[in-house]
Amino acid sequence: MKIESIISNLNSELRELSAQHADLKSKIMGKTQELMKSISLFEDNWVGSWASDDFNHYRNVFNGSGDIVVLSEREIIEFLQKKVDISFSEIRDTVPLIAKPYRAFRDTIITELSLIKGLENHESEITILDKLENFQWGTTSIDYIKMRRPKTIFTYNPETILNKGLDTPPHIDVGADLISWFSTLASIEGFEKNCKRILRQLELKYSIEVSDNSSNEIVYRILNSFHIVANQLKNRYNKRVSLIINDEYDVQDLLHSLLKIAIDDVRPEEYTPSYAGSSARMDFLLRKESTVIEVKKTREGLKDREVGDQLILDVQHYKAHPNCKKLICFVYDPENRIVNPRGLESDLSEMSSDEMLVEILIRP
Repeated sequence: MKIESIISNLNSELRELSAQHADLKSKIMGKTQELMKSISLFEDNWVGSWASDDFNHYRNVFNGSGDIVVLSEREIIEFLQKKVDISFSEIRDTVPLIAKPYRAFRDTIITELSLIKGLENHESEITILDKLENFQWGTTSIDYIKMRRPKTIFTYNPETILNKGLDTPPHIDVGADLISWFSTLASIEGFEKNCKRILRQLELKYSIEVSDNSSNEIVYRILNSFHIVANQLKNRYNKRVSLIINDEYDVQDLLHSLLKIAIDDVRPEEYTPSYAGSSARMDFLLRKESTVIEVKKTREGLKDREVGDQLILDVQHYKAHPNCKKLICFVYDPENRIVNPRGLESDLSEMSSDEMLVEILIRP
């Protein structure tokens, strides 16, 4: 099956899945959030302490008398359920039912899109696919309790703790379940966002590549081989004068010449529409391919953070250009000034949107 068909099928399945569970997910999340707010009443009135016999002691929240009472998880749950018109058992049973089809869809999208891992120039999409493979479905109740448990505990009865373990205050036990359920549902929204993003990026990429696949392949080959060409130019016969790459303009000159090999219509120095009161000069517009190439060269004072800041601003300018469906940011870094090039590529590629695919290539 062609990847275009795979993308279309996955989009349809994701839309159907989202529509099927949206209302129920929203309802359960809202009720769970109300319960989480209500449980703060017990947090505020807890007078006990960890590793102590009074771990379940509270000021009386039922009549406001201020008397100290001993409460269990069951009593706290019964109190909360009266404030919010839903039972804990309903939430407990519903959350896995909502999450189950999303977990199944994760296996589907990972399997169907695994083919991109064998393709060139899919670094951004592969990064998102890796995130989906290792996706965390919220926080477990055990993890929440561990987070709340103090790292250092003072007690007069250490043998008791060693024998029976550390008692968890009942309001924290109840809160742990609520946090687990809510975070599971909230994580589904993050999962959907990543799925939509990778599918949209692939849609943009393949709609552009289908229009002129051969020229796109050559553009990537030129960018990936740029450093080899630049070094070769240094070795001319009889030490003749050559183009030495000293700054960004030298990179532009050489790249412009190389692009002419594959692209008939290369338009340098075209201006973008105004953003934040100013316009920017794009380095190269490949009009037929709906692609803009932005060129940077690292130097002293222009490293990871500075390059990233410049490109973030550039992306905002290019989003307003009607002929820019793909932005390739080519960063030439011959001195290896950028400490983590693959990490920067991944972070900046996340600026892709439904309107424009953003790719960062840091070479060599």
